[in-house]
Amino acid sequence: MKKQLCAVAFLAFACTFTLAVPTNSSTAKPSTTTPGVCSQYDGKDCNSCVSNSKGKCAYCNEEKLCHPVLSKGLFSESKLCKGGLSDISWGTCSVNMLALIIGVSVVGGLLLISFCACICCCCCCKNSAKQKLKWMKQDAAAARKTEERKAKYAERRAERQVKNDEIRKKYGLFKGDQGSYQRMEEDDA
Repeated sequence: MKKQLCAVAFLAFACTFTLAVPTNSSTAKPSTTTPGVCSQYDGKDCNSCVSNSKGKCAYCNEEKLCHPVLSKGLFSESKLCKGGLSDISWGTCSVNMLALIIGVSVVGGLLLISFCACICCCCCCKNSAKQKLKWMKQDAAAARKTEERKAKYAERRAERQVKNDEIRKKYGLFKGDQGSYQRMEEDDA
């Protein structure tokens, strides 16, 4: 299951990366919009060019010209306008092409990072739970062995105490009892 989940995550990452890479102008599809359709909005305002062409035309704000978007590729339009990407409006007039590219890249990056984080959390959390369970079993086994050793040690200590008491009894040496024996003192005689 873990290998399948990781394989799916890799394929999703690869597909996202391939879709996020911009196409070269040489591989871009030719536009279905003829230059005449966009050029009829030249000299007019941005809204008339962008809204009436339904995303097929881009508007150069500085020159007030309307160009087809995919005639030479999306990013080749920046060469047609003097201001570059910050001068082009496409899809909406309130956001220029540069801001649109940066915004879409940031949102796409955040989505990609959050997707990867979710996949990592799913893989790691399951492993972490299994690992914790394994550690808990090992800790329980270690604690059980420690208790067994303590019990054996207490048993041996009790046996030793019994043997020591028997020896003390045999020789008349009891704890707390002075016994019948006394220390002999040396005489000066």
